Amino acid sequence: MALVAVLALPLFTPRVYASDEIKYFAGLRSAYFDHDLHYENEYAYFIGRDPVAHAGLRPFMEQPTPTGYRLNDAPIGSAIMWAPAYVAADAFVVMARALGSTIPRDGYSWPYVWAVCLASLVWGTSGLFLCYRLCRSYVGRAEATWGVLAVRWSFTSTSRLRCPTRTRCSRSHCSYGCGTSRVRAGRRRGGPRSVLLRR
Repeated sequence: MALVAVLALPLFTPRVYASDEIKYFAGLRSAYFDHDLHYENEYAYFIGRDPVAHAGLRPFMEQPTPTGYRLNDAPIGSAIMWAPAYVAADAFVVMARALGSTIPRDGYSWPYVWAVCLASLVWGTSGLFLCYRLCRSYVGRAEATWGVLAVRWSFTSTSRLRCPTRTRCSRSHCSYGCGTSRVRAGRRRGGPRSVLLRR
């Protein structure tokens, strides 16, 4: 599994990008730095950095819920798993600033992003190891190894998908990660289809 992690390093991308990743990240950053679950400032930060790529966040930022909060429909699992690395990154930033560094202690700068992305790599590799151990209960070492590699490749291939309609807008979330298209997965007559959401 260590070899799998090393082979995956060229695919490692230290960034928080597109609506889903930002919503995972917003929960952690808001709880740690703001001590609340108001996500408006996190959404505004990412939209301000790239209004086009993160346009899918606008409805979440601009439309408060009945309680006055901003909706975050992402599960909290990623934030929980990232938390130890995120806290370690904050400790690093505090020490670096004490030594004269100008790294912003804002929860968004590169140490925080690197921390959560490296944590994803560690936890993802750990998950592959558990898959390997499970497979070894049923098949040999070679079959289990190829099975785990196939799973790793399938996730890599899926993550590179782009919106099939190439349609741009600025209102809703894009399930393909580009943040600029109103596309969702659906089914009709037993087969998959892509549906362009209407206004």
